[in-house]
Amino acid sequence: PGMLSALWLIALAGSVAPAAVRTFGNTRTMYWREASGGYNRFAFYAGTASSEMYRLMLSAVHFTVVAYVMWRPTMSFGSLLGLLALAFFALDSQSVMLGIVLDRNTAPLLATVIAVFTSLTGGSAPVPGNFLVYPYWMTNMLYDIETSFTSHMYNFEIVNDAFGFTTGK
Repeated sequence: PGMLSALWLIALAGSVAPAAVRTFGNTRTMYWREASGGYNRFAFYAGTASSEMYRLMLSAVHFTVVAYVMWRPTMSFGSLLGLLALAFFALDSQSVMLGIVLDRNTAPLLATVIAVFTSLTGGSAPVPGNFLVYPYWMTNMLYDIETSFTSHMYNFEIVNDAFGFTTGK
């Protein structure tokens, strides 16, 4: 499950990160113009974020359909969609924050590179501080969902102890 979630997150990093950088990166001047005019800053943020939700959900559904057809997992389509939608949201949020801070010319590339490195290092065996990274949680959730269907056939305690996974959370 760790390698599978890392590969999924790498694929998502290439598609989500460059698009998410544009959410607030291109509208900084408009934001400051509206804020100096006395408009509510939170309303601008909420409006911009909610206008991007359709793109995020359609991308998650599209990726889930392709992954479900190619992988044919034992979990339901809704479980996989929920898992990948959370991954989309985490990658999108990370890239939006980077798009606010970084220059708009370099932000798409840097957001993609940071998302790829986070995906590669976060889903591995427990490393100190690794529990703060979202791929670690995605790996645990994927493992828990997949093994719940076959737990009556195999002894997963040995694997759980060896790799540090926890089930039932």
